[in-house]
Amino acid sequence: MLKRGCCLGLGLALTGLMVVCASCGSSTTVVKGSEVGTMAPDFSLATLGGQSVSLSSLQGKPILLNFWATY
Repeated sequence: MLKRGCCLGLGLALTGLMVVCASCGSSTTVVKGSEVGTMAPDFSLATLGGQSVSLSSLQGKPILLNFWATY
């Protein structure tokens, strides 16, 4: 019973949070190149081995970008 109540409470809290967040930002900013079907802007990053890899050098290959942060 306690587990069911916790799940219900968590679901209600998340629903409320989504409603609040949806109503907060009514204006959206579209960054050039962010529309579906357009190419991503070229950028380069350093690998763990110290080499530089650019997005354009990987054209035609599958790419997975994982942006994460710790707080």
